[in-house]
Amino acid sequence: MNVGRSGQWVANGSVTTLSSSGNAPGFSYSLSSSGRRLSMSGGGQFTSYGYDGAGRLLSESSPSQSYGLDAVGNRLSKTGATNYTYAYNANGNDWLMQVLGGTSLTLY
Repeated sequence: MNVGRSGQWVANGSVTTLSSSGNAPGFSYSLSSSGRRLSMSGGGQFTSYGYDGAGRLLSESSPSQSYGLDAVGNRLSKTGATNYTYAYNANGNDWLMQVLGGTSLTLY
């Protein structure tokens, strides 16, 4: 069984890409100098990730769908075959209150 991983590093030792080979699933990752995932490819898919200045995930995007997130990581939207919007309570608890997708509304 041939299972292996290869990578590329920059001078400070940070991993910039990781790839698998042999019998391992064929995924490749691109990472920022701080170790955050910038992109992932494999299985015929490509996903990219966006972050704010503090390093919090703000977006995740692939050919079939994308997500928008707020500064604390709450999902605000999902676009794809059906588009969804998410709303949270105003008390600062970040509790999901409703999901609107297509023609259906789910309240929590």
